[in-house]
Amino acid sequence: HLVFSCSSDKLSNLVAQETSELSFYCGTATNITEIIPLFSKVILLQASPDMIRHRLSTRTTHDFARSPEMQEWIIEIKKSFEDSVIGLGAVVNADGNLEETAEKVLKEVQVTEGPSLCNY
Repeated sequence: HLVFSCSSDKLSNLVAQETSELSFYCGTATNITEIIPLFSKVILLQASPDMIRHRLSTRTTHDFARSPEMQEWIIEIKKSFEDSVIGLGAVVNADGNLEETAEKVLKEVQVTEGPSLCNY
């Protein structure tokens, strides 16, 4: 199976170059405990297995993880990933739509004003 490792040096450089007051870096990595210290806040977006299967099956941007076997593997490793970060910050239920989930994340970082993240 796949290994998702993040270069801590490259990520550290990206974080150091960021000039915005608020930035989001999204994703996961097998070396997550190595890169977590680069961030001031951790927010775990937690989706149910059914929602993960649905999103992977219906995405249109690419075919990665559209097979049931790959989806089951992702759901299996999800638990160990969540266990490694769940105590490090906030947990947001990500079973809702993009706008609802974004609002929950912004609430966690206390952003209550500004432009909408989703304009349809």
